[in-house]
Amino acid sequence: ADALPTGRGARNACPDSLGIASKSLKINVFRVAGLAALGLLLLAWPVNGSADLSPLRKKFAEFPKAGLKQIPILPTPNENIFNSDHLGYAARTPGNDTYGMPGWTRNFGRRFHKGVDILPTKWKTTDETVEIEYVDNKTHNSITRVENVKVPQDEIYAILDGKVVVENTDVSRSGYGKYVILEHKWVDGTLFLSMYCHLSRIDVNKGDVVAQGTQIGMMGQSSNNSGGRRFLKAIPHMHFEIGRVIDDGFASSKTSKRLNPRNFSGKYDPRNMQPYNPLEFLKRFGAITYGEFQERKKKLAGKEKREESSAEKVFAPSDRRA
Repeated sequence: ADALPTGRGARNACPDSLGIASKSLKINVFRVAGLAALGLLLLAWPVNGSADLSPLRKKFAEFPKAGLKQIPILPTPNENIFNSDHLGYAARTPGNDTYGMPGWTRNFGRRFHKGVDILPTKWKTTDETVEIEYVDNKTHNSITRVENVKVPQDEIYAILDGKVVVENTDVSRSGYGKYVILEHKWVDGTLFLSMYCHLSRIDVNKGDVVAQGTQIGMMGQSSNNSGGRRFLKAIPHMHFEIGRVIDDGFASSKTSKRLNPRNFSGKYDPRNMQPYNPLEFLKRFGAITYGEFQERKKKLAGKEKREESSAEKVFAPSDRRA
């Protein structure tokens, strides 16, 4: 706080309270009236309503007892999820080994990260460079690096059968850039979502019903945030989330109408999504690689073909008699 005035100007700075009482009353009245008017204006003004969003956004939901009808597949070709500390799977920075992990992993443990940032397995290193200032998560010191820009070339797959409920191709709308949200079902019919962000290309349309393993896009570096784009040039990744809708009536809520950027996807807005821990989801339900998924499909197709052939042999004699 400021120190009390002393010395030569003290008397003028602290005049007799009786001498200024009436003036102070008038000033205070006008000040209160002005603040009240400002408050009404702020209530009417469509300011960012993020402060009113549900606290569930920053808390991982418990997995329901109901399981899945399918074994999920990994959303990218990256198979390093099973490595110790997820080395080679989740993005890291020179100052933070847990940067791309889910949970309170950002800003010295003060910022919650809903998803996992999955590193590419294929990329092209260009001659273009970008200067990035990282922060050491332990010492808080800055670490400046000049990095070559890397362009990711990984495919993105639907982890389960689902329906496309959001297909955002307008990068200016979100820090997630181009992204897709799919809606899935637990065994008991309860709905949940998977989200694939920072894509360079989207291969599905809103309303499409997609089969597990469908290529829904390509990993990219898209974001409406200039700092985010710079970071993605140095450490490209696909931000992946699993979650559930918090409020089915979110689209018509006052909070939704005050959001900036605005809500363009109704109840499926990511700000109305409580996350499940995505790494725990993939491990708990035994996620397999895309290659394993294709092998299982081949075996199943071969089995069905053999069963059809056996059925034909069984029914052939009676067919001939007819």
